[in-house]
Amino acid sequence: MLNKNRTSLKLGNKKVGYFEGDKFIKPVIGSKHLLKFPYQAWAIDAKVFDDEIKPNANYFIVRDRESGLEYSCTVKDFDNLKRTINRGYGKQYSLSLKHWKIAAMEDAEASSNAT
Repeated sequence: MLNKNRTSLKLGNKKVGYFEGDKFIKPVIGSKHLLKFPYQAWAIDAKVFDDEIKPNANYFIVRDRESGLEYSCTVKDFDNLKRTINRGYGKQYSLSLKHWKIAAMEDAEASSNAT
């Protein structure tokens, strides 16, 4: 079923995720997008975070389509705990996996639908 409450967010021509209510959701393929060195982390373009996510969302969710896991944290926690990196794709912010709440996607979706 198509969710009409989603608003896509693009960086240039590339879709980086979408807003759904007060959540920003970034679908990923973990084996391709998960940072592995010097620590395991999820990252987002710094300008996208500062200009779009920070003022418009309360929660940041990464959905790994490969593993079926959902990683979530508050935007405030991401902002306070993030590290700045640049690995050839411009300035990005990363947050170590130890700061994310991790759940199976169906469990996470069920609990968010219950609220």
